[in-house]
Amino acid sequence: MADKSFGIKELNIIGTGTPSISSPTNTNLNLTADGTGKVVFTGNSTKGAGQFILNCEQNSHGITIKGPPHSASASYTLTLPNNDGNADQVLKTNGSGVLSWVDQTGGGGGGVTVQDEGSSLSTTGTTLNFVGTGVVASGTGATKTITISGGGGSSITAGISTLPRPGYAYGTTAQVGEGLEPHSNVAIGNTIAQKLEFYYDTYNQMSNIKIGGNSVHANGRTGGTFRIRTDAGINNSSNSDSIYQWSSGASILVGVGAGHVLLCTGQGNSNLGQGNATGDHKGCLFTLDGTMTNAVGYGTAFNLKLMRKDDGNAIEFVDTYDASFPTIGSISLDISANTTAYNTTSDYRLKENVVGITSALDKINQLRPVNFNMIGKTKKLDGFIAHEVEAIVPYAVTGEKDAVKFVKDGDLSDTGTKEDADRIAALPTKEVPNYQQLDYSKLVTLLTASIQELSAKNDALETRIKTLEG
Repeated sequence: MADKSFGIKELNIIGTGTPSISSPTNTNLNLTADGTGKVVFTGNSTKGAGQFILNCEQNSHGITIKGPPHSASASYTLTLPNNDGNADQVLKTNGSGVLSWVDQTGGGGGGVTVQDEGSSLSTTGTTLNFVGTGVVASGTGATKTITISGGGGSSITAGISTLPRPGYAYGTTAQVGEGLEPHSNVAIGNTIAQKLEFYYDTYNQMSNIKIGGNSVHANGRTGGTFRIRTDAGINNSSNSDSIYQWSSGASILVGVGAGHVLLCTGQGNSNLGQGNATGDHKGCLFTLDGTMTNAVGYGTAFNLKLMRKDDGNAIEFVDTYDASFPTIGSISLDISANTTAYNTTSDYRLKENVVGITSALDKINQLRPVNFNMIGKTKKLDGFIAHEVEAIVPYAVTGEKDAVKFVKDGDLSDTGTKEDADRIAALPTKEVPNYQQLDYSKLVTLLTASIQELSAKNDALETRIKTLEG
């Protein structure tokens, strides 16, 4: 039989049950609107927006495609692509309803929506899974763990989870069902050994921020930095990720490889105080060997300000080689007198082989007091030449005459990255003077002994004169 077509202006179906329109065996059923007309699935106040159902082959269940509600005032057209796309591609609109196939982008699970804004989601006693190529998010009510593994070829896995109590494994009674309750342990991290932890034990609460170095998780990533910034923008055109940004901001930086800690304001990096202590380079650098460098640049700012409300030591110097950790010196403040004392430990219980000083005047007479100015400076000073004093009072001088040391020759700026560490390690060295230093306070005892010798000679002369005048 030849295909037949017919037109229906209006069709009203009366009665109960589900009406159906079917075509002859193995033929298509076409719904065609004339001219610019469209096939419309209307809505009503009972069922809501217009909709149609795509059933399974047994017509026992199906999915419903439904239009937006009246309140949305939505009128738009979605135009499908010209082909079925490639594996793992997703549909993307151009903003005008024209859809196209695009590759999934991003890493670490970017672009995964777990729930719509304003909706609620509960996983109590259930398992929630969102699975796509390269992107997996899963969580259970028992462990309350969500893990997101990155798409777009990324091998990094990121996650947010509650931790078991210290000393207990996942899945044990001590861990199951804790959730985000008042005593939960929480970790946020990824598989390259970067982690933020909040946890506790019987008596303590701890917070850790960890950045792995050369560990099994870090895969040899020995460089990098942990940074805290308070600044608002980039102020370094040559490096869009500079440690410092606006000069009014502040930063804390910890170098993963070198272990340096940098507290700073203004622009600069981890070679603070090594030739870049200008008006913009200010802060404190704490290196792994225990050295602290402070730079203030230009101006009248203090490098170090110590403040107290009562008498006591502002700085204490301790001998850690001795198991008793004795104090060997201090800088103390006397608030009642507004004075500062620079103290060296001098307790008799620490001394042995104590003898009086002799021939002090002979030593003092060998010293050569001079007047001078430092090279490149104009201010005149009185003092001594270190190596000349060393020959007479060696314990007052530090270093050796004409000594030198070797330092790196080149750009020492270090942002904490492995690239900077390798570049600095490859720099050549240059020879520079290692200057001697003189502690003038070490001459006080000799001066005291010399005065005593002069006083004794004066007393003897006065006695002799009185005898001759007798």
